[in-house]
Amino acid sequence: MAAAETDAATPSPPPSLLSLCLEAVVSHLTAGAAGAGGAGWWGRDHHFNGAGGGEEGGGHLMISPEEVAEALPWELLHRLASLLPPAALESLHHAAHDRCCSSSAIADGDRRGTKRSRCEDFNSAWQALFRLRWPHCDNAGHDSLITVDWQQQYWEKHLQECLDEAAESALLPSFRGSIDELTISAKVMNYILHSEDVPQHYSRLSYHCSRFGCYARCLRLQSVLCTAEISDLLQGSKLETLMFVRIISELEVSGVCILLSCHAETLLSLEFIHCQLSPAVMDKICNSVLQKGSVSHGIQKFIIKSSRICESNPLNISVGLLDFLSLGKSLHFLSLNDTKMQPSFAKMIVHTLLEYSSGIQTLEISENNIAGWLKTMDKRFPCFSSALESNISLNSLTLLSLRANNLNKSDIEDLCKILVKMPNLRDLDISDNPIMDEGIRLLFCFISQTLRKEKSLWRLRAENCDLTNIGVTELLECLSSVSEPLNLLSIADNPLGSRIGEIFGFRCKGAKY
Repeated sequence: MAAAETDAATPSPPPSLLSLCLEAVVSHLTAGAAGAGGAGWWGRDHHFNGAGGGEEGGGHLMISPEEVAEALPWELLHRLASLLPPAALESLHHAAHDRCCSSSAIADGDRRGTKRSRCEDFNSAWQALFRLRWPHCDNAGHDSLITVDWQQQYWEKHLQECLDEAAESALLPSFRGSIDELTISAKVMNYILHSEDVPQHYSRLSYHCSRFGCYARCLRLQSVLCTAEISDLLQGSKLETLMFVRIISELEVSGVCILLSCHAETLLSLEFIHCQLSPAVMDKICNSVLQKGSVSHGIQKFIIKSSRICESNPLNISVGLLDFLSLGKSLHFLSLNDTKMQPSFAKMIVHTLLEYSSGIQTLEISENNIAGWLKTMDKRFPCFSSALESNISLNSLTLLSLRANNLNKSDIEDLCKILVKMPNLRDLDISDNPIMDEGIRLLFCFISQTLRKEKSLWRLRAENCDLTNIGVTELLECLSSVSEPLNLLSIADNPLGSRIGEIFGFRCKGAKY
């Protein structure tokens, strides 16, 4: 009992002088980041030494990030970085970067210099802060062979949270102010400052956009944020991906066009979700992407989802969209999902891609009622028939998805004429179309021919196509007649009956289905 009491009374070892000094520096930098003494951390050139030798910052001398970066060796700077909140680390990172650049410039005279910027080592500190704030965020989209810039990732995601909060406030019926004057919640501010008591100026959306906009590469904007104000605040950004949600009014369309015009040089990906995109609106949007005097644009990925892009008149087609496709030398991904597309429009999309020998790799036209799309315009647009008879083709196309378009067996017959124009097709999805056994039989010739080529079809999806065990059995016989099997065959949700399991197992023995 006495021994236990002795152990309990044993004091913990006193902190080292180094740890006490680091804690003091952390306290100074954090206080400066939170705006102590009216200084603030956002400006890179701000110093936190109050006027009069520090008498105004509560009577204490405030240490600037520049002074810390200059005075401490790199080993201590990296240790210090792991203790700072994001706002303070941001200031220290900039100061350390300036020190790196200065040291490198001095050493450049004798052909030496740092092998790598030592402030890159702050990347692990930024990663830890990112994981702490968003522990469940999926980072699977990043290439494992490429080093992730966690500072950029942190502030980009932070800015997105600020924009989402601002959109929620701006959508309230009681909102009557200016968007850039909206304030960010104390919860979000506490994440980056470890303090909720900060000057109101630093909580405004305008400050976060102007300060962190330079880190933004990918942003999602609600309709209420598509204004000239936001375009001004994001002028310093180098946006590569923009996602727009619920763009309906003319004012919102104008805001979108301003954003696109400002970032046309850097944009690589565009996505529209739940928008009203009439042909006239599409013309404005597509024209905004094209820079003056340019004969092409740099968009690589273009997605329209759950948005109306057509009108009741089938002849009223967006010329701007067709021009956008014809000038898309870099375009490799096009997805038009649930767009209320007219059959004639679907045909013109394919015709435009064919006519201009597009370099597209993935084409998705899904969840549109386009039955009869390849027959609709033959008489009025004979150019499509001539395109099919010519030598032009979509050599780069590897994935074609026509899921849920209400296609029937006659559509498959016409589709085969287009498939021969896709010599390198690897993935074909015709799921959720009532093509029945007659429709799948029409594909046998294409399947047999492509599976005999060196670069053959890898994946075929024919889910929920009203296939019976007879049609599937014939399909398996077709596949077994060639030496190279498919990597994937999906025939789920078809009324195949109980015997199909035995037939499927026998026919596909040793194959990868």
